[in-house]
Amino acid sequence: TIVLAILVFFQSAEKPHFATLIQIPWFLWLGGFLGVYAISLSIYAVPKLGFLILTGLVIFGQIAMSILLDHFGWFGTEKTPINWQRLLGSMVIFVGVLLTLQR
Repeated sequence: TIVLAILVFFQSAEKPHFATLIQIPWFLWLGGFLGVYAISLSIYAVPKLGFLILTGLVIFGQIAMSILLDHFGWFGTEKTPINWQRLLGSMVIFVGVLLTLQR
C-alpha cells in the first residue's frame, strides 16, 4: 500500500478530485477491500491447506460467483441463464479440488 501510494504521488497524471471519488459506484470500492481480505486469508490458509488446494478453491469460487453474476445480470452485465454445461463445468472443477484433498 505504501509503495502504491508513493507511485501514485509521483505520477504526472492528473489526480481525481474528491467530488469524482464520491461518484464512484460502491461496488468498485468493494473490490479493493475484498482484495485485501483475500490476500490476508490466503496468507493464513496456505500453511494449513497447501497451494494446490487453496488455488483450486479460489478458482472454483470464482467460477461459482461468475455463474451467479451472469445469471442475475448483476453489476450491469447481460443476463446469461445457468445451464447444465455451466453447472457441469463448475462441478468438474470442484471434483478436481476434492481429489487433491487426498494426501
